[in-house]
Amino acid sequence: MPLRRFLRYLLPCLLLSIIGTAQADSWAPPSLKVVASSDGQALARVTPGSLRGGKESDVELYSYDAKNAQYALKTRFQLRNRIAPVEILLTGQGQLVALDDWAQMGHGTVLAVYASDGKLRLQFTLEELLGAEAAAKAPTSTSSTWWRCRKPRLNHDDSQLLIDTYDNGKLRVGLFTGNVEYEAGNGSCA
Repeated sequence: MPLRRFLRYLLPCLLLSIIGTAQADSWAPPSLKVVASSDGQALARVTPGSLRGGKESDVELYSYDAKNAQYALKTRFQLRNRIAPVEILLTGQGQLVALDDWAQMGHGTVLAVYASDGKLRLQFTLEELLGAEAAAKAPTSTSSTWWRCRKPRLNHDDSQLLIDTYDNGKLRVGLFTGNVEYEAGNGSCA
């Protein structure tokens, strides 16, 4: 009888210890984001979608009008993100780069590039960027795959997106060509 009593207490303790090791996510509510190109010639205002559905995220793109010394609305369009991109970058030519989806990092389309008129030019899944084997090794949590480190950035002429990956590797994506170059690392995010 003492063995049964011991086993009755052991099973719940084991389950709690397993559950306790899972990584939980905590996402702040999405908010309005405004980003500018590095040269200040373009501005994007991204409004998140509704958490309850019904409204998807959208963006307004502005270009600088030197004659009137102000930004003028160029176009407005919906993003493919259900709620909002996690990261947004903008080129001087008005191309919008959207990375991941709020509270679902690393799932579905992880990179989308929109032309200055709002048309989707490029889109990639994590497997398309890193390859299936490297993508499967990225750290995961309850809702996300943490595939990148530090802030993504554009190169000096806005032609490439540069991303440091979870394994301390380097990812380069040509924004005009769609060319993907992934150089695996041998470490982890520092």
